[in-house]
Amino acid sequence: MQEQHRVAVARDQLHLLADDQLVVLVGEDAVFGVRFTDRRPLRTWMDLTTADKDLGYRWAIELMKRGLVVNPNEKFYISIAHSDADVDRTLGIVDDAFSALRKSR
Repeated sequence: MQEQHRVAVARDQLHLLADDQLVVLVGEDAVFGVRFTDRRPLRTWMDLTTADKDLGYRWAIELMKRGLVVNPNEKFYISIAHSDADVDRTLGIVDDAFSALRKSR
C-alpha cells in the first residue's frame, strides 16, 4: 500500500511541477507518459499525436543534462526498487527541467 501511495504522490507532484506547460500524464499508476498538449481529454492514439514532440524532446534533454536518463516522449516507470529519496531526487530534476523550459520561451 505504501508503494501505491508513493506512486500517487509522485504523479501528483509531477503534474503540479508542470504548472503551465500543457502537460498531460497518460497511463496507469506507476507506468505513465508525459505529453505536452492542450488537447483534452486524451482518449485515442490520434489524440496523442497532437502532443508537441519537439517540446517533449527539449524537456528530455533538460532531464538528461541533470542526470535523469529518459527515452524522449516515452513512458516513465516507478517501481518498488525506487526509494522515497529516489523519487524526491527525480521530482527535483523534473522541476529544474520545467523551469529551464519556461526560461527558454
